[in-house]
Amino acid sequence: LVDRRRHDYRALREWLVVMTRYALGPTLCTYGIVKVIQTQFMFPGLSTLSQRVGDLSPMGLAWTFMGYSTGYNLFTGGAELLAGLLLLSRRTAPLGALVAIGVMANVVALNFCYDIPVKLFSATLLLMAVFVAAPALRPLLALLVLRRPAALPEDGPPITGALRSVRLAVKLVIAASLTWTVLD
Repeated sequence: LVDRRRHDYRALREWLVVMTRYALGPTLCTYGIVKVIQTQFMFPGLSTLSQRVGDLSPMGLAWTFMGYSTGYNLFTGGAELLAGLLLLSRRTAPLGALVAIGVMANVVALNFCYDIPVKLFSATLLLMAVFVAAPALRPLLALLVLRRPAALPEDGPPITGALRSVRLAVKLVIAASLTWTVLD
């Protein structure tokens, strides 16, 4: 509203994508790590296994079947971790966003269908992944559906100088916080 003469906010959009990637990536990494080390969905205890299925709440049922399958926990956690790590690099961000869309679509479906209370948060993460993937969607549609040659949009200008140091510092902080999450 303040700058009505400007018709293109390319730099602002690029920074918004970077900030979205750096918010979404570590979040997915954290959720992936807690699934891989099995602290989110633990194997159901004897009291849960002795209950009738009809007595479980929808969320209790979801937690029970997720905790029962170590393989599914490793698969979903690994996919979340992969998506999160891919989002942290500019070169791999489109692939990370596509993986995140698949992962988060599953999570959103589980949350809505089993009445898990983080519906809006998971839907927001899905929308963030769609936002990051948006520039790559048209070329991918042309390539995969229409079978036409396509190229992904070019990355912005290379990051140099002080911004390069800031970027490295942010990545180190993210890596340290993820390591702390695993060790804690």
